[in-house]
Amino acid sequence: MHDEERRIAKRIVISGAKVNYKLENGETGSSRLENLTKNSACIQLKQRVLSGRSIEIDLIIPKKPVISVKAKIVWVLPRGGYEEGSNIGIQFRPFGKEKKYNSPETQEQLEKIVNEYQ
Repeated sequence: MHDEERRIAKRIVISGAKVNYKLENGETGSSRLENLTKNSACIQLKQRVLSGRSIEIDLIIPKKPVISVKAKIVWVLPRGGYEEGSNIGIQFRPFGKEKKYNSPETQEQLEKIVNEYQ
């Protein structure tokens, strides 16, 4: 399967969008949001991480309320040199009413943002 076929969701880039994150080991930081879909995102981290780990993020989009999302790191592309760290792909946890899920309201907020910036 080609990458184009796997990537059905439209990825959007939002100028000035940032992310505050918390890794499962408790480490926190801020980063730039590279791109976003209603189910996933790509962000830059200042540290190296492993795929399969949990991450919680606050999406900070200019002139919008902060959106808090639980996610899983699904791929990691280490960076070297001057800006050591990782670009990571995260997949948002399922949406539902249980505490382990992202809320249905979060899902609505993400869909609204993605539709607005397409």
